[in-house]
Parts: sequence; C-alpha cells; structure tokens
Amino acid sequence: MILRRLADALRRQDWATVVLEVLIVVLGVFLGIQVANWNEEMADRRLGEDYRLRLIADLETDLAALKGMETYYREVLDSVRDAIRLLGQPSPDARSLVKATYRASEINYDPQTRATWDQIVSSGHIGLIPTAAAARLAEYFAFDFLREANDQLYDSEYRERVRRMIPLPVQEAIREGCSDVRLETAVIVGFTENCVIDVDEAMLDRVAQTLRADPGLIASLNWHYSHAYSAAINSSGLAIQVQRALDALEPAGRSPDAPDPHR
Repeated sequence: MILRRLADALRRQDWATVVLEVLIVVLGVFLGIQVANWNEEMADRRLGEDYRLRLIADLETDLAALKGMETYYREVLDSVRDAIRLLGQPSPDARSLVKATYRASEINYDPQTRATWDQIVSSGHIGLIPTAAAARLAEYFAFDFLREANDQLYDSEYRERVRRMIPLPVQEAIREGCSDVRLETAVIVGFTENCVIDVDEAMLDRVAQTLRADPGLIASLNWHYSHAYSAAINSSGLAIQVQRALDALEPAGRSPDAPDPHR
C-alpha cells in the first residue's frame, strides 16, 4: 500500500507526499529494529536471571558439601593422630586402635555441581552473568582439587594396607555401627557419633596385634596424613571461593544477607 502511494506520488511529482511516505517507511523500519533489539535484550535479561538463580542454587549445594567435607576430613585427621598415638603404646585399647586405624582410612567426595556453568560456557553466554561472578566461577570450576585429593586417598597405600589386615567380619561391624552416616541418596554427612563395633574382644585383640606388628604401618599413615590434610584444607579454601562467587552473583545494591525476592 505504501509503495503504491509512493509510486503514484512520484508520477505526480508530489514531492511532499514522496518525502512523507519515505519517512514513514524509514520510521517503520527503525521502530521494527528497535522493537526486535528490545525483545532480544529482554530475552537475554530473562536468561541471565535464570542462569543467576540456577548458579546460586548450584553453589549453595556445593558450599554445604564443602563445609561438610572439611568437617569430615578434620575428623579423619583426628583419627590419624589417634592411630599414631595408639600404635606407639605398648598396650593400647584394642577397640580404640581398630576404630582409629579404620576411620583414618575413610574418604568422602562430592563432585562439583557444574551443569549450569557448563551450559553457560558451551552456549557462549558468559556475558549474561555479572563479570565479577564469571571470574570467580571460572576460577572455581577450572580444576576439581578435591577430586584429585580423593583419588590420592582412594589409592593410598595406607588405606589398602589397613583394610587388608582388618578381617571382613570386623569391617562389616565397623560399617554397621562405627562408620559413615549417609542420607538415603548415599551422600555422606559425617561419622557415627556413638561408635559400636559388635565383635568379641578376642577378635579385636587379634586385629590390634596384627596392626601393631606391621613395621611399615606408621610410615604409610604419615604419608596418608598429608593427603587427608590436603583434602581438609582444599575444602576450606574452595568454600571461601564459592562464598565469594555467591556474593558476586547478588544483585547490585543489595546486601548478600538481605532476603532475595526471587527465592
């Protein structure tokens, strides 16, 4: 319709109408582009907000797991110290020695919750989240230090050594009443507070004697300690990183402690 009117005006040499029709076309194109840009910008904002909320949920999950793992490995380190102390005694309490040596070999690992971050990176949408948060997140997700520590502890000479020496009935009794506390999802949340190893004292005495008779056990336990310490200290450091990333994801001008209207 506009093009027909423009053609008619050109034939009549009605320049005022020509100019008006051209302006209408230009204005329509301009407004169309602006509306498209606005719609795209609004879609990006909605997507960025969705990413932000999902990242916060992921990081809060990781933060809780990291704090739990730090506490867990502090207890493992306590067991390492107890085991070394008891192994050095001429007549240690057998139950305490078995408990300490076994708990010193325990491990715990929760992988990073990184599905949202991986989606953002693979989609090229890093620009949709706050710059400071992107930097924190890139640092956190760059390497899984706890997985490395877990692998070292899993393959530890001490872990294999002590579990070879403790017979299956004793290990089953430890698992039943003196080991990890797990959720229904098998996530470890700590150690059993009241340790019960339901086997007879004679068997515990034999196990304790076997442990004390191994000349290399303390040396391997010393080496195991270094990896358990790394797991504890890495959990603590990563928890700080995650908290800083969470702070950076908070909307500008709002305190991290203020209630979030989106939650």
